[in-house]
Amino acid sequence: MSYCNKCGKEIPEGSYCADCKINNLNSKVEQNKKNNLIIFGIFIGIVVILGVLYFTLNAKVIDNQKEKECPYECCKESSGFIIKPCSNLYECKESRCIAIDSDEDGLTDIKEEELGTNPINQNSDNDRYNDGIDTNPLTPNSANIDVILTSKSWDWKYGNIALTFIGGGIINPDLVIAEPKASVEVTNLGNDYTSFVDFSIIFKISNTLISRKEVHINKFNVGDNFQEIYIQEITAGEVPDLLINLIKEGTNDWGIEIQNLNYEKFS
Repeated sequence: MSYCNKCGKEIPEGSYCADCKINNLNSKVEQNKKNNLIIFGIFIGIVVILGVLYFTLNAKVIDNQKEKECPYECCKESSGFIIKPCSNLYECKESRCIAIDSDEDGLTDIKEEELGTNPINQNSDNDRYNDGIDTNPLTPNSANIDVILTSKSWDWKYGNIALTFIGGGIINPDLVIAEPKASVEVTNLGNDYTSFVDFSIIFKISNTLISRKEVHINKFNVGDNFQEIYIQEITAGEVPDLLINLIKEGTNDWGIEIQNLNYEKFS
């Protein structure tokens, strides 16, 4: 069979196209070749168009990337620029690379690595000072409290003694018979503070405990110096019977001591 070149109608081989009145006919094979050439041309056209689109879009992306390159020391993901990270042990803050301080103790992780301290523990030696202000961050600092008696005296109330001790017994147990006085100096000689200092002032007659005064001091810093005079009233009722005669005779066998010193220690 053949086809009409003009209308494409199928007609017998060697015949005229009744509609077009022409005899310039092609065979079916030749028509298929033409159709294939048309399809191939269309395909090539599509490939060319897609290629042009690809290179156009890719060039635009490259231009955008160039516009968004980080102009600072560093850029985070949300900065609107291409990510530009900091080196190890640094973090990006406000477009600058800042040394990391993981435990926020005032020492960067880099410095802690140099010193040998713990970068995730603010107080590596577990004393009272964080690593950032501790002059010896690997050695526990500790207070060293010194308490001394700078002076002491024993003021006997001889008139009251005469009134209260009659016939060897105690007539008025509430009457004050003595007012011993102790001047005390307290100093922190250590390299750390303590949140408290406690000690006792002991008053004795003939090595026998007569009275005591408990002293409490709040936070005591390094280098602090505390001075105080303590006066203790001793009544007749506090005196053991065996000491009555000594007191009546005006004994000088008395003493004042510091005992039971207590404060916080870290070393």
